[in-house]
Amino acid sequence: IFVDGSSNPQGSGAGIILENGEEALIEVSLGLAFPTTNNQDEYEAFLAGLRLAEDMDAEEIKIYTDSQLVASQLTEDYQTKDERLTAYLTLIKE
Repeated sequence: IFVDGSSNPQGSGAGIILENGEEALIEVSLGLAFPTTNNQDEYEAFLAGLRLAEDMDAEEIKIYTDSQLVASQLTEDYQTKDERLTAYLTLIKE
């Protein structure tokens, strides 16, 4: 699963590509209808990717993100101090 999030004054979104080996099975682009930051968008993309994989009964999941913050918070190399990001992290770990 490849995930990416983006935020600017015109809006926010998340992109997800779900692959099976070398083949893209699903490509999804989501517009977020609530105010977010870039980091929140990255987490939204991550969660959406996990949910897609679960819906497809994926047996093995690998997620790739270009967000150093998200990756480092998931591996606990970075602390998560922001309440919203902590909530995202909790959802992912469940």
